Amino acid sequence: MGLNRDTIKARFEIVNDELKAQNISVECILIGGAAGIFLSENVRPTMDIDVFLKNQVTNKEVNEIFDENFIEAVTVASVPDPEEMTISDRLTWSNLIVYIPDFYSLAITKLFTDRKKDEEDLLSYILPGISDFDKLDELIRESRIDYVGNINNSFLNVNRLDDYKKELNIK
Repeated sequence: MGLNRDTIKARFEIVNDELKAQNISVECILIGGAAGIFLSENVRPTMDIDVFLKNQVTNKEVNEIFDENFIEAVTVASVPDPEEMTISDRLTWSNLIVYIPDFYSLAITKLFTDRKKDEEDLLSYILPGISDFDKLDELIRESRIDYVGNINNSFLNVNRLDDYKKELNIK
């Protein structure tokens, strides 16, 4: 059995208490399967919580607090830039704000990988949650510019998007 909204919030509450004890405030963006749990009911089980730390927080104490609570704090990603992600919701505590990205930003994080589980997420709940594919196409065009990997990799999910749309009967 994987995480659910309540268990994720409970972990963040513990993190908040530890941050508060050290008089540290942090803002982060929830990504991966844990973010999907807040966006859809059709999410595959996940056991991990991944976040982008906003404003490039690299404080050793912050990283230790997240690590101790089994939350992977990521400070660098290829696309999208965390500061450019659009947010659908947020969870707020006294010393911690956790932003939940919308389907579009989450899609970009999954499209620019070649991981099978990201493909599964795209097909099961992310692409079905997208209502404006012109908007997604624009975000993809912008993200291609910033992508540092091999954009011609035929296994990149972004290069298979047309196949995914056909599979889902999306025009």
